[in-house]
Amino acid sequence: MSELSKREQTRYIKKETHADPFHEKITMEGLTGAVRFYDHDKGYGFLRTGNTVDIFFHVTKLPPGMETIEEGLIFNFDVATTRKGMQAVNMKIAEQ
Repeated sequence: MSELSKREQTRYIKKETHADPFHEKITMEGLTGAVRFYDHDKGYGFLRTGNTVDIFFHVTKLPPGMETIEEGLIFNFDVATTRKGMQAVNMKIAEQ
């Protein structure tokens, strides 16, 4: 078996680390947070958890049929780690 050249090794590593840019790996479950900021035009916002950590969310991760989002609205959610950082997924409006 021949060894991979330096160039082939680099190509292999890049392919492995960037094969699926949208791959999500759930890293935290069962969190609760309130909408701190939401940009309706751009379709993203941030949830503030109890320990003052802001978690990014995208409009595609909201519950189906959700049209309006106001600051202070409380969600239950999980956190996934993507290649771009942490993101809220499996978002559901919290029961009050």
